[in-house]
Amino acid sequence: MSDSHKTPVRGRTRWRRSAALLVPAFVTMGGIIFGLAHGAIAAQITVSGQPFKVSATQLDGTGFVQYGNIDLQGHATDGSGSVPPGFTGAKPVAISAISSADLTDLCQTVRIDGPGGLANIVFGGLVIKLTAGDAGQRVHATDLRIDLNQLSGDATFDHMKIGLDANSLGLDEFGTDFAQTADEVHISNLQQTAYYTEAGTFTLPNLHLAVLTGSDAKECF
Repeated sequence: MSDSHKTPVRGRTRWRRSAALLVPAFVTMGGIIFGLAHGAIAAQITVSGQPFKVSATQLDGTGFVQYGNIDLQGHATDGSGSVPPGFTGAKPVAISAISSADLTDLCQTVRIDGPGGLANIVFGGLVIKLTAGDAGQRVHATDLRIDLNQLSGDATFDHMKIGLDANSLGLDEFGTDFAQTADEVHISNLQQTAYYTEAGTFTLPNLHLAVLTGSDAKECF
């Protein structure tokens, strides 16, 4: 990734963007915030609790929103957004929502252990691996939501706003009061661990899914 002077840009915000580029980005941002506020991207999620890994050599997206939340593990709320009495399986997550995203060399893996580590005992390890997309045919997703607990990479955010009131964006999630947004997000060497992914559409060219065992049971990273 580089700026107009061919200087690498890593982990900072590029503020100088033309007005012609910002106008459609603002429209996209408004669309994803509208979708979040009206339930197009689900607010409260019940998850299995099984983490999975996702990597990509490049992610380019428009309409970025990020905020904190709690995923429920095997439970539902009582309808008021509060955790049921005695609930102990909550997963604290950072939710990243992107209106439109393109990814290169997508990899997703989940390690299956089974009851009592049965998969390790029988197979010497068991991993389900999905790969898709390359520089010529990139993976494309719309209304993408990822509930993650770890993310790394070299990132650039365009027209970023940090410290927004999440509730003012329609994100009523267990008292969430902090959010950040950006018109565009660009991440190279992306690596993340997540509990949940959702998309309005997910186009996966060159899709390949494999069940790997033993010494071949390697994750994306």
